[in-house]
Amino acid sequence: MLEAEDQRVLGSLMEKQTTVPASYPLTANALRTACNQTSNREPVVDYDQGTVERIARSLRDRELLRIVWVDTGRRTLKYHQTLDERLGLEPDERALLTVLLLRGAQAPGELRSRTERLHKFADRDDVEACLRRMAERPEPLVRELERRAGQHDRRWIHLLGPVVEQEAPVVETIDRDSVIADGADARDDRVRSSYDAVATSYADNLIDELDALPFETWLLPRSHGSRFEEASRQQYESLARMIKTVLVRIDRALESPSYNMILHSSPFTVETTDFYHWHVELIPKLTRTAGFEWGTGFYINPTSPEEAAEVLRSVRL
Repeated sequence: MLEAEDQRVLGSLMEKQTTVPASYPLTANALRTACNQTSNREPVVDYDQGTVERIARSLRDRELLRIVWVDTGRRTLKYHQTLDERLGLEPDERALLTVLLLRGAQAPGELRSRTERLHKFADRDDVEACLRRMAERPEPLVRELERRAGQHDRRWIHLLGPVVEQEAPVVETIDRDSVIADGADARDDRVRSSYDAVATSYADNLIDELDALPFETWLLPRSHGSRFEEASRQQYESLARMIKTVLVRIDRALESPSYNMILHSSPFTVETTDFYHWHVELIPKLTRTAGFEWGTGFYINPTSPEEAAEVLRSVRL
């Protein structure tokens, strides 16, 4: 029987073993960070280092985890889960169980989208077939719940330990017609003003980073994450739309310049870093770096970030 803390540690190790194999097994600090992630975790927790190490020792005593020494220039203590070996899981079963351990009860559609980086399911039926296979084992691993009022699909839970049932969120009725009652232009103005309010705090912190090269543009996720590959599908889709929009504006405003697109992400070979924030830079090639810049590290920028932003906003899409 796995308690909630056991489930979080094992689920985190199973996830990272697949998504960041270059840095697996995990050090104690990396395991703590994985457990305390704010994305792809329900509920979000805040374990301290002592708690993580205590849980790891308990799992080791039950032969669900190995503590290994890795020699990477210096001997480092790392943690490796053995739950999938003990249960004899197939890759599709392993992916589903990982997400169920980390996020509790979920519907087949949610499981399919949330396991994309762990295993590729062809469709929803493929997910349900795997769940039923797991439920029909001599010792079942999962169980289907009764449908709640207001829910479209029945959800599934794992049977390795207690699963905390999250309260169903109260869904407010949205009057969608009222949003555009006074016209699309008025709606767009409200959206822009909301973005302007957010942009002010971003500008206060980042303006000094954006004044080196003309029309340099940064795209940052609103929620913290140090590694690009750990972003959600929704973030990837939002980023793709934003990159397209920015590049179209640059293309039209600056007459199709060449550009560099740089993805900044925490390296695979180091532990997840709390302080690093993954982001994308788009840099049109409008000026040439000369001796002064190379020699001093200071850049001559003929266009301020504020002016560049105004030019790009003025482009009609």
